[in-house]
Amino acid sequence: MSLKDVLCQDKAIEAFEQAIQSGRLGHAYIFAGNDGVGRFFTAKQWAKALLCDKPETDDQGFYDSCRVCSGCKLVDNDNHPDFKHIYKELLEF
Repeated sequence: MSLKDVLCQDKAIEAFEQAIQSGRLGHAYIFAGNDGVGRFFTAKQWAKALLCDKPETDDQGFYDSCRVCSGCKLVDNDNHPDFKHIYKELLEF
């Protein structure tokens, strides 16, 4: 999977592309929204593109991961040392 496989998250993908093109990435990003809208999937594909060893750019300038390097495989397997999914704890616990 890659950023091209993310559906209905056009604003997030556009923000990512603008940050890449300007060379000004934030130190952290928060993906918020209702359950089931693809927050984690989008965040994971975004992280994979950032942590890719050999990122690709298509004819339109779309920046994406190569999906085959060691960085991409580590993110896909949830083993990359620079990508950590933080789970929100329920208030009652």
